Parts: sequence; C-alpha cells; structure tokens
Amino acid sequence: MGAFVKVSDPSYLTHDAYPISGDTNEEFPFLHTITVVDRVVSVDKPELVQNNIGTETVTCNLDSEWDGLNVVVNIGNDEPVSVIWTGEPVTIPAQCMTDTGALDVSIVGVDTDGTVRAVTKKASGVFNVVASGYVTGEIPEEDATSLLGQLIDAAGKANASASKADSAASSAISSAGNANTSASNAASAASRADASASKADAAASDASSAANEARDAADAARTSTIEWDQLSEDCKTKIAATASSGVPIATQEEIDQAYRDVIEPNLSGPAPLTQDDIDWAMSIINP
Repeated sequence: MGAFVKVSDPSYLTHDAYPISGDTNEEFPFLHTITVVDRVVSVDKPELVQNNIGTETVTCNLDSEWDGLNVVVNIGNDEPVSVIWTGEPVTIPAQCMTDTGALDVSIVGVDTDGTVRAVTKKASGVFNVVASGYVTGEIPEEDATSLLGQLIDAAGKANASASKADSAASSAISSAGNANTSASNAASAASRADASASKADAAASDASSAANEARDAADAARTSTIEWDQLSEDCKTKIAATASSGVPIATQEEIDQAYRDVIEPNLSGPAPLTQDDIDWAMSIINP
C-alpha cells in the first residue's frame, strides 16, 4: 500500500502518491485519501458504495498546520459521523453509507489542552454514495470505528485496566497483610525470648544469692563459738564419756592461750611458720 504523507509543500501531492482501489495487492483496496492544503479539503476517490460494512477506508494527507494536533474526520451532512485519525487508515463507518447521495467532509484538529483548534473550510459533496446491489439485513448498528464506537471501546479498555489495577491493589493489600502477620509473629517470638532471658537472669541471680548465703553460713560456722548450753544432750553425753576415759579436751580459753604462747611468738620471728611448725603446735594443743 502506498504510504500516507503529511505534506507542507502542495506541489509534492501527485496522484501517483495514492493507492489504486483496483490493485488487489493493496492492503486497503478501497482506500480514500483526504487531502488538506491551506484548509481546503479534496479526496482522490469520492465514490462510496451504499450498504458496505468495514470495506471502505480513509486516511489523510495534511499540510504542516496539523502537525502535533489530534485529528478528527467528520463525514456526513446534518448529523455527520466522526472518526479519530491517528495516522493510519481507518474504516469509514457503515452509517455513512446507508443512504445514497453526497456527503460533506470536514477535518478538525485540536491540541492536547484544547487551546488550539484548526478547522477546514466547508467542503460539500466530497463523497458521493452510489446505489448498491440487492442486500438483506437491518441498518448497521453503531460502527466500532465511529467516534462513539471508539469512545465505547476506549471505555471498555479503561474498565479492563481498572479491573486489573484493582486486582493488583488487592494482591498488594493481601501481601501487606501477610507481612504484618509475619512481623507480629516475629515480635511475639522476640517478646517470648526476652521473657525467657529475664527468667534466666532471675534464676542466675537466685543461684548467686544462694551461693553467697551458703558461703556466709560456712564462714559463720567456722568462726562461731559454741556454748555448752547450745549442745544437745546426746553431744554432752559423748563429751562426758570421752573425758571420763582420760582423753584430754581443750577449752576455747586453753586453745587461745596455746596460740598466744606457741604460735603468736613465732609469727614475729625472722621466718614464717612452716607446716611442720603448725602441725607441731596443734599436736601440743590436741595431743
């Protein structure tokens, strides 16, 4: 298919630049090219055949005034049908070809924010719909290539995209919920670990206290003085039996006196006591 061209030099436009409808190798064999130069509309093949659906197509050759504008092609008289032209051939809506007769054409271009609008001069009878052969069937419904059809299609696509977005958002929320649950479980495990560590610290502290108390008790037992009245009757009986058998028993006063007489003088001597000295002294105290 011959490619459409947006032209700024009118001399560039020649009939050879347009597809020939009888060429069966063309992708769009019934392609009609609307040309706009200095806002004047013309068409290379003005004839349309009544009752055709989806076979007649249109494209545009526009001069530089239309560069960067969104282009709409209006075909019809009192209530024209509009199609959006994006640079590729589009199908002429079947509603345009239900009745025979001449059809007006206008091209409108607007920029993105609507501050610029370009409109062609009035072009009456640019297309001519000729009678077709016999066909059966009802009048065509709104064609998908009309402006309304395109808007409906765009709305459908927008709804599909919104549905996908909702699904993605739902998945994200679910993932976030799972992450929160995992975080909560981790926090709970950390709390239990802290509690266990606290219990272990408390147990270690209790054990240390018990050890200190045992050491203090041992020290107290080792350094305490036991009075005769504190002894049990059984202990008193055994001591009396030992004494009556001739075994000498030293009193605390005797032990202290022996320490002062034997051990203490040697502590201030030139050399410390040896273990033998201590054993000798103890043998005197407790023969």
